[in-house]
Amino acid sequence: MKEKKKYWWRFIVVIISFLGLIYAYIMIYSEELHIYEIRNDVVIFLFGYQRYTDPLYFIFLSIFLTSIFTFFISDKIFKKWLKFTFWWFLVAIIWIAILPDSVNFLAIPATKENVSIWMSVGFVIISLIMFIWMSMKGKKN
Repeated sequence: MKEKKKYWWRFIVVIISFLGLIYAYIMIYSEELHIYEIRNDVVIFLFGYQRYTDPLYFIFLSIFLTSIFTFFISDKIFKKWLKFTFWWFLVAIIWIAILPDSVNFLAIPATKENVSIWMSVGFVIISLIMFIWMSMKGKKN
């Protein structure tokens, strides 16, 4: 007998990643949306620190895109992906936090934004490979 999928966890992941996208979008376009203040010639953002918004945008975008695919996989694969996502997100955030705004590493600019793009692309590729491999492995058993 097949176990029924529990979709509410998947909806939570989609909603959290979508809210992260909205937050990053608001921060990126805060000037156009007029949600900042200028005090003593210093721009103060009302919702957070803008230096990290571009990297967060790419990370949340990758989680959002891959979370859509989770509706088509089993709960067992979803739980493994969720653990993978948690650790990947944690490593990405730590790595982005400790990187300077710009530095050249072997003639490759290792900025917060570049690292977040590469981490996001890697996350999507590894997630999709994980979904396909584990689904095929599950069908053989």
